[in-house]
Amino acid sequence: MERIGSFLVRTIGDVAEGTITARQQRGIMKILLARPVHERPHEIVRDLGLGYLATSLMREGHHVRILDCSKDGLDHSGFADVLKKGGYDLVGLKIFSNELSSSAKMIRITKKQDRKPWVVVGGPHVSGSPRRTMECVKEADFGFQGEAEGGFPMLVKSIHDRDSSSYSEIPGLIFREEKALRVNPQVFPQDLDELGMPSWSLMP
Repeated sequence: MERIGSFLVRTIGDVAEGTITARQQRGIMKILLARPVHERPHEIVRDLGLGYLATSLMREGHHVRILDCSKDGLDHSGFADVLKKGGYDLVGLKIFSNELSSSAKMIRITKKQDRKPWVVVGGPHVSGSPRRTMECVKEADFGFQGEAEGGFPMLVKSIHDRDSSSYSEIPGLIFREEKALRVNPQVFPQDLDELGMPSWSLMP
């Protein structure tokens, strides 16, 4: 791997070492979309936001899993086990304000994995306070303000292509450019039918 700016980038040399799979060479990523660990969950419901996001990513051929840590009874150790067994290239984390501390711990756990997955944060807390959130979770690589069904697949492609110049074109993306934090304008879908249906099969 080589570092470009503040990011570790997987290089062609990694293919020979076995750290890049044929799937990754084709631009297909293995992605985990997660709800945070919560010690006292007050409700457990299917997360339609992650369901729609999964649909947008799978349309591009990516392999996606949705994980609700509360539903599955996982603590932070259990989450770490999921990462080790899953071999994910990217982890997306939906953050609520009352779960910020837990989310920060999950991000640190993710970055300690051998594969060094990319971390993308989103959800209500990030949307409400994008700059402050990214300052609190400095280990996160990217964030999204608002809906990400359109922008997330674009980001995954940019990461694979190592095209940081395209970050400024991705709707709602929060990213670091040198020492500055950039927050792109949001673009709202005009036709909700284009989003498709949420991926119910990933939310049993």
